[in-house]
Amino acid sequence: MKEDLQNRLDRILPAMQNSAAMLRHWQHGDLQIQSKSHPRDLVTRADKESERILIEAIRESFPQDAILAEESGEVTDGHSEVNPASASDNNQSTDDNAQYRWVLDPLDGTVNYAHGSPQYAIS
Repeated sequence: MKEDLQNRLDRILPAMQNSAAMLRHWQHGDLQIQSKSHPRDLVTRADKESERILIEAIRESFPQDAILAEESGEVTDGHSEVNPASASDNNQSTDDNAQYRWVLDPLDGTVNYAHGSPQYAIS
């Protein structure tokens, strides 16, 4: 199982690197910052693009896997199925039969990122 997990990470690593490069490049540009639930709960176009890159790579390599993404919620067949807030609050899932589930935060530390701080990550 450990080798299988490492293989999965190795296959997604190029997408993670592409996403990280995009985040670095976009950080000081027009982020199109929006507030989600309160003023310190932000989402930017970088969050959304990072998530798109990662979901696309996972779907291409592992179409049978489930994905729970912060901005899109539960994703099946490339489409958002559950509101992210309700998915995390209610532990909802649209694919309980998947052997693997990816839980993505495409830009962990959006507030730091939006203020130009280097303290952010892809989780």
